[in-house]
Amino acid sequence: ARARRQQRLLAAWTADAQGMLHTSLRAWSEQRARSKDEERRQAAEERSRRQLQVLGVLAQDAASQLRAVLLAWQRHVAAQKEELRRSRHKARALARLAEEAGAQAGVLLGAWRAAAAAGRESRETTKRMQARALAAFAADAQVVLRLALRVWEEHRAASKEDKARAERSGRRRAQVVAALAQEAEAQAAVALKAWQAHVTRSKEELEARRRKQAQVLSALSGDAEGARFTALRAWAACVARCRKERALRQRQQARVLAALGQETGASLLLVLRSWRAGAAREREARQR
Repeated sequence: ARARRQQRLLAAWTADAQGMLHTSLRAWSEQRARSKDEERRQAAEERSRRQLQVLGVLAQDAASQLRAVLLAWQRHVAAQKEELRRSRHKARALARLAEEAGAQAGVLLGAWRAAAAAGRESRETTKRMQARALAAFAADAQVVLRLALRVWEEHRAASKEDKARAERSGRRRAQVVAALAQEAEAQAAVALKAWQAHVTRSKEELEARRRKQAQVLSALSGDAEGARFTALRAWAACVARCRKERALRQRQQARVLAALGQETGASLLLVLRSWRAGAAREREARQR
């Protein structure tokens, strides 16, 4: 019975020991779990605190950078506004200058057009006068040539009819031919003098136009530099063109005069040769 009681006590003690052990293990497990949770909580709090510190530093840096960016942006906007104001001021100034230059260029262009129109009218008048003078000179030369040929033909016909009378008429006709030749030379000299006077008058008119253009340009010399340069370039081009045209007209007129002189000289030389041949034949006939 005592053994059974001891077994029951041992069993009860063993059960109590197991219960206490189990309770102790459970309490230790709970304590360990609580300690782990506390450590994790502390670690999380430490991480949160460090993250908050880092975020604070980053926020301060971002705020500094944002202030710098805002300051730079404000400066950029102010610079753009100032540049826009200056650009508008420059645009208004350029518009005023363009209007003034346009008005001055219009005045200069009107003066240049008037001078060019006067120059064209003068050149047309000069051309018409030159054409009339050349036509008159050519007509006179043709008349002289026809008269000389007629005299030569009459002299040839008369030399066949009567030698004696041909001799007298030959001398008379020779005098007429000489007089006609002198008259032709006089007409050529008159035409040449008229041409020289016309050339001199053309030169004087050209000098007067140049002086007039110089006066117009000097009167407008206070205008804008660009308009003045344009007008000067146009005037220089007009003067160069006038010079080229005048030189071309002079060369053409010289060629025409030379051709007319050559034709007149050749005609007179032919008449004189024919007359000399007729006179030589008459002398040979008389000697026979």
